[in-house]
Amino acid sequence: MHNQGTYPVWLDIYAEGVPIGAYIGDEDVVIVPVVADAWVSPTGYNDPDSRWTHEADAYDQNLTTFASNYMEDYGHYVEYFFGVSLVGNKVRIYALDYAHYDSYNPNLVIGVHYDGGWHSIFSGTITRNTWIEKTIPAGTKIVSGVRIKSNSSGKHLRLKELQLWGHEVANPVADIRVRSLVIEPAEVALGEKVTSSVVATNYGTAIGSRTITCIIGGTVLERTVTLNPGESRIVPFEVTPTEPGTYYVLVDGLTGSFKAAGMAEHVYVSGIRWGRVTRCDTAYTHRFEIDVQNTGNAAGVCSLAFLCRWIYGHPANPVWCGWYSKTEPDRCYYTPMPCILEATLQPGGTKTFLYDIILGYTTIDFEAYFRGSPGTSETIYLGHTCRSKDGWWRV
Repeated sequence: MHNQGTYPVWLDIYAEGVPIGAYIGDEDVVIVPVVADAWVSPTGYNDPDSRWTHEADAYDQNLTTFASNYMEDYGHYVEYFFGVSLVGNKVRIYALDYAHYDSYNPNLVIGVHYDGGWHSIFSGTITRNTWIEKTIPAGTKIVSGVRIKSNSSGKHLRLKELQLWGHEVANPVADIRVRSLVIEPAEVALGEKVTSSVVATNYGTAIGSRTITCIIGGTVLERTVTLNPGESRIVPFEVTPTEPGTYYVLVDGLTGSFKAAGMAEHVYVSGIRWGRVTRCDTAYTHRFEIDVQNTGNAAGVCSLAFLCRWIYGHPANPVWCGWYSKTEPDRCYYTPMPCILEATLQPGGTKTFLYDIILGYTTIDFEAYFRGSPGTSETIYLGHTCRSKDGWWRV
């Protein structure tokens, strides 16, 4: 029986084993009976990989029955749960390995679920057909489950009984808290998704639910999470920003931020314009132009590549040269200039990209195109356009 009320309290205060004082006063307390520890058997199981048989026989209080997995199924856990939160500090099992009509000392792994996750407390060989106890190295914990797997590839593991030393938690309550706010990525372009996540952990002694609220730039998001005692779970909140700026994130007192930048979007707003701009005794300077506009909402660098090839030689025996580029300057007659054109365009701004190249009078025909990289992915192409030296043949 639990009695709640105001009672006089006397506390002796010690320092390094020596009494140094005392506290006497009236306090609001709850008086509960002391619960004795005992060996507690599971009340249910989970076989996540479906590799075990007769799982419930490991807690039927009968040493002649057993849960088993076959030799080819070794390495797969079976999980056992107790239905209530238990304060415990050790596990005991009764098991053996079996093969070819004989029994062996079992080689296995024992795990215990506490503080939100599974923890291995033993891995190795134990004595067969006897109770073997293994202590939780971290000490007394609120335990929600125990799991077992075999390490023997050539034997069957027969788990006859499994128990936990402890007692049921008095007045179990859930206590779900939030920690570890992570925002990824910290900077995005408009239209890209941002995930703000926290870790929710039930530090209490009972299963419970809690609704977690996340506020991102005025947008309110909610997620409800249900957790067993000691269980932790990542709780994500996703948002896609539509305006540039800094977005502030608030989750249960945890704060952070991310930035959303505008995006430059470059598009061609003209075709290729071509013309001859100068003339010398043996060649023309040909100019190629194209217009690009930034239709996005942020400044950005537009990079274009220009390529050209032409037919040269006598009309009776024309030859196409290779595509003119910076990597093959010896393939044709040219004025050395870079083939990559770059410019920074402000939102709404338009830029005329141009390239001049000298072609000899023996040029008969040519092809040229601009290729966007990276903003303008489209290729703008100028097809065959016949030009000649005066006196040889006419356009």
